[in-house]
Order: sequence, then C-alpha cells, then structure tokens
Amino acid sequence: NAETWPLSANIRKELDKIELWAWKGMFRLPKTTPTAAVMFASGALYASIRVQSKQLIYLHKILRKPDNHWTKATLHALRQHNAGWCKQINENLNDWDLETDWESIKSTSPNEWKRQVNEAAEKKNRIKLINECYKKERGTAIAKSKTEKLIQTLENEEYSRSPQPYMKKDK
Repeated sequence: NAETWPLSANIRKELDKIELWAWKGMFRLPKTTPTAAVMFASGALYASIRVQSKQLIYLHKILRKPDNHWTKATLHALRQHNAGWCKQINENLNDWDLETDWESIKSTSPNEWKRQVNEAAEKKNRIKLINECYKKERGTAIAKSKTEKLIQTLENEEYSRSPQPYMKKDK
C-alpha cells in the first residue's frame, strides 16, 4: 500500500538504506560494500524509486475513475490546496520529466502510462547509481575509488539494468 505514502526525502533515504542493509545481509556482504556496487550487481531498482513509480501509476488509476468517486474527489481537494500526496505527485511528475497535465495523463492508456513511468524510473535509477559513485570534496564531485569503474558502464547508452551473471544461480 505504498501508493499513497507521502514520502519526504528523509523517508526515501531511509527506505533505500533499509533495503541496502537487507541486500548486504542476504549476500553476507560487509557493511562497507559500496551501495552502487550492490545495486548494480543485483540489478534492482532503489526501493524509493519503486515506491514513486507505484504512486505515479496509481495516480493514473485515480484519474480514470468516475468524477464522483471518493478517491478522485479527495485527490482534487488536495490539488486545490497543493498539499500532501498530491503535492508530492506533482513534484515527482516534474522531477521525472513526465506529463504534468492531468487530463493528458488520464487520456493515456494504462499500458502506455506504465511504459512512460517505467522508462522514467530507469533513468532516475541510473542517475542515482551514478551519483553513488561520486563523493563531494570541497564542492567538487570526485569518483569514489571503489566504484569508479562502474561510472563508464552506467554512462554507456547500451547499459540496461539487470542482475549481473554471477548473481544468477544456474542449476
């Protein structure tokens, strides 16, 4: 039921941290294993990006409901006040470079909207992975030594997120 959570930046960080802790525990990795390396090797989307993706898909479901449905009425009330979940959804639409006009979103087919959201999620995930490969020193971004080799792979247009072959268990 993550579709209606209003996620602050701190909650998104906490979600990602908890999931990363679980990944490291599951694979018995040291706590010092770089986040970017774990997420790259597993081929997983960050938890916060998965939640935001679900929220954007849920927005489409609400917009396609009849005008008198309580969820749609609630959404429009929140929109009038630019508050809560609605405010966050509008910020996500802008941040993810998705359509912001609700009537256009409503008229998009469910499959097409999912495709657009999934493409945007992949872009956000890639950007987040690349950012994890850098550290800031005196206002300058410097590649982290443990993950600098990932940067070239992640910046390659051919890159497609998937578990690395050594992560797949062949029987």
